[in-house]
Amino acid sequence: MLEFEKKERTNILPLRWFGNACESIANFYLGRYMEAEYKGKNWILPIYENISGLFYKPGFKWGTYYTAIFSNSNLEKKYEEFFYESHRHSSILLEGDGSWQK
Repeated sequence: MLEFEKKERTNILPLRWFGNACESIANFYLGRYMEAEYKGKNWILPIYENISGLFYKPGFKWGTYYTAIFSNSNLEKKYEEFFYESHRHSSILLEGDGSWQK
């Protein structure tokens, strides 16, 4: 079973609220950035990037975050197999003569 553990970076409640609010604003502008990039509106991308980066700083410093905890060994095994398989298929080694080898 997958469980989440709540971790708070500060014990000062108003500061935590401020950090979480800033992170919400940053997530909003990150979504706007991805939408503008998809639509090809490149002139506004730096603005969204700067706003998102500005609001992520207090969010990462004072906000609340969650970590995943695996409590079922079967789920842990599937998770490890997934990352092992994805790493195994994506690793391409370069031989000494310059040819590609998997």
